[in-house]
Amino acid sequence: MKHAAMFVMSITLTVGSLRAQDVNVLVSNVAGAATNNPVVGPGYVVRPVPHADLNIVWNAATQTFTGGFRTEDQTPVVQFAGDKAVAYLPPTGRRTSAATYPFQGPSGSTYWIFPSSAPSSNGAQTLYLGLSAYGVPNNGTFTALAPSTTGRIIWNVHSVENLTTPSANAFYGYSVSGGATNVQLTLDPNYPNRELPMLASGHTHLNLLFRAAGMYRVTFRVRGTLVATGQEVSSLVPVYFGIEQWQIPAAGAPSIALGGSLTFGDVTVGQSATRTLTISNTGNATLNVTNVSYPAGFSGNWNSGSIAAGSATNVDVSFTPTAATNFGGNITVGSDATSGINTIAANGSGLAPWVTVLSPGQPTFNGSQTSMNVRMQSSPNTLLNFLFTGSLSGPATWFTNNTPRNSGPLPKGQFTGNAPIPRTLSSSSRSAIGSFVGRSHLFMKVKIGTPRLRQTSKSFRVCGSMPLPASITMMAASTAVRTR
Repeated sequence: MKHAAMFVMSITLTVGSLRAQDVNVLVSNVAGAATNNPVVGPGYVVRPVPHADLNIVWNAATQTFTGGFRTEDQTPVVQFAGDKAVAYLPPTGRRTSAATYPFQGPSGSTYWIFPSSAPSSNGAQTLYLGLSAYGVPNNGTFTALAPSTTGRIIWNVHSVENLTTPSANAFYGYSVSGGATNVQLTLDPNYPNRELPMLASGHTHLNLLFRAAGMYRVTFRVRGTLVATGQEVSSLVPVYFGIEQWQIPAAGAPSIALGGSLTFGDVTVGQSATRTLTISNTGNATLNVTNVSYPAGFSGNWNSGSIAAGSATNVDVSFTPTAATNFGGNITVGSDATSGINTIAANGSGLAPWVTVLSPGQPTFNGSQTSMNVRMQSSPNTLLNFLFTGSLSGPATWFTNNTPRNSGPLPKGQFTGNAPIPRTLSSSSRSAIGSFVGRSHLFMKVKIGTPRLRQTSKSFRVCGSMPLPASITMMAASTAVRTR
């Protein structure tokens, strides 16, 4: 018994001679294959083997499947965890497509293959790979598929990632019989719902084809139905295939950056203005945004989602002030980013809405001078802005401060027909027209006819002399004020 115990210890030391952190790069051990072996860096070791299986193991205690590559046809047999071994395919695994099968790509293109037979693998000096369920007991744990009485499990492809070239991830596991192909493992939508049944403790071989070089992480879903309960159990099993690549890239990480001009300026209370916030993922893994928080007065049309590495999402940010005051703060983006800046400042000012203080209707001028008056007063030390709008019909000239002025479509000099006269007047003296602090008196006189200039203090006039047209009217649509 003592010698037996020492023998077990010897095996343990042999298997454990590699450092726990080392990743095993599995290659063929046939004669001449060593010339194709990659030169690996720290943390990796090249391991020549005659044969390896992607092997599934059932854990009854946790009710889960695990898996990874397992060495075969040599002693000791070693089962690796999924992230501790890479099935390496050297350049001798390249093939030029003759378009025999659609999944091989266009004629003349290149694909890479682990052949399903030992002679083909050995002839190409590539690793001879299989798929197995040696760790799944054939003891009635799993249901069978009639007429067989042996329990079985089922494989299908959950995801295929080319960690080196993400856009090139075509993968096919297939067999050929009598010239006909049977594609059983793929995500290609041209071959939907493909799966591989396997007997418990069973074993099989497929051609494993890749359409691009790179380090692949292929995740299989393995499932089975328990005899005892009728429950289907399944687990994800990721493994690595190195197509002319031996190194597993470091785990990617997302990084966040925010951009955009979010200074809104003055916006009337109750109205909105929009600016664009750009959320960029400057990392090398998908950025998952969980929430976007906004300071009071601000909102956005996007609050969560995923942003691919190197991509960005634009968010429409709205500023809708609820009071005549200043607003501001940081917009904060919550995500799984491991680096970057996730806040950006936004600010704006609310202006009180215009309040109509005069709506005089349509006074008619028939040769006599007519006046309209309005008095306005602001809160103490508060700037008051006001705007006069209206329209004239008939020949007239509009003058302000002894100089013919126009605003919008209103022409200088004489005009006929209808013309609006919107104008924002600006000044700051106590009794001027425009913006002021305190109190103001607006006094406007209009006289129609052949134009001539007349100007009095505290007023602007549209003046004229006889003869008058038959119908001349002026309508003040509104005179409005607001505080700031």
